[in-house]
Amino acid sequence: MRAVDARIAGTRPLGRPRQRHSSKCSPPRRAGAAALAVGLLTLSEAVSKSGSPAKWRGSDVQVGRLSSFALGIGGCALGVAFLGAEFLPERYLLWLGSVFAASFPLALLGQKIDGLVHTRTAGQGGPASAPSSPEVEEARIARPASSGRGAP
Repeated sequence: MRAVDARIAGTRPLGRPRQRHSSKCSPPRRAGAAALAVGLLTLSEAVSKSGSPAKWRGSDVQVGRLSSFALGIGGCALGVAFLGAEFLPERYLLWLGSVFAASFPLALLGQKIDGLVHTRTAGQGGPASAPSSPEVEEARIARPASSGRGAP
């Protein structure tokens, strides 16, 4: 009787736990799906004809194919490990962990190669030394020089 009254009033009876998630998918599976999707997108940038349009943070150095490949493989390994944690044998999870760990030194090597290619191209006066757009060059010219701290 009490449960029926609670349903009519729009409340739940006491003692019944409240569900937090509306979907049946657990958070590790969502994280695995997201990591796998990001890994596949990064791998697609590595194998595309034009390469990755991304640049390393804080510089004008474009992300190269080796770096994109390493980050994509790492993301895919992490995603498969999260998605298959309940189903895969432990030895496969160890292999996925080693692939994930090996992707970091490979990405650092790719970042170093990207930087060397950028400095070599900039030293030859190639397209890497040119500003990205005419607006950027105009903004550099139009900026007034400040005479010190607190000056207008």
